[in-house]
Amino acid sequence: RAAAPTETVVCIKRLMGRWFQEDVVQETRQRFSYSIENREGHPKILIGDRELSPQQVSAEFLKLLRKRAEDKLKRPVDSAVITVPAYFEERQRTATREAAELAGLKVRKIIDEPTAAAIAYGVRDLKSRETVLVFDLGGGTFDISMIHMVRNRLTNEPILEVFEINGDSWLGGSDFDARITEYVIGEFRKK
Repeated sequence: RAAAPTETVVCIKRLMGRWFQEDVVQETRQRFSYSIENREGHPKILIGDRELSPQQVSAEFLKLLRKRAEDKLKRPVDSAVITVPAYFEERQRTATREAAELAGLKVRKIIDEPTAAAIAYGVRDLKSRETVLVFDLGGGTFDISMIHMVRNRLTNEPILEVFEINGDSWLGGSDFDARITEYVIGEFRKK
């Protein structure tokens, strides 16, 4: 929020499962207005008198999403399939699972975001291609996955096999917004 930038947390996924000294944490500290401090080697977000881990902040978002889903479905929601950036390592996936558990959700599966996009698009139904390259330009990251289409030998059902992933945690939509803003400000100052 423009009115309270030091109390508005953005791009929290960049901090999930990270050590405080990692470059991405230090870069996040430089780019955003909220306070990120070192607590026993882990990043902690300070908001007013509260000190929160990235998992706790993420859990707040997941609680909100859970409530919206329950309101829409008119029934309790206790499980979720969660998507994460393709480049997430195991410790980042573990932190994501912890956030979901803090939100009261049982994680059924964690799926790479480009793979989830391919499934949602219906790539399993494509018959003319065996390999698909999926680009995922999100709010905070840019990910790609190469997905190989194979058939189950017994059932002939299509199976997605992800055989290559990559991503850039500083090439998402919010980064495009920042660059455009910098450009416009530069042009304004020139004039």
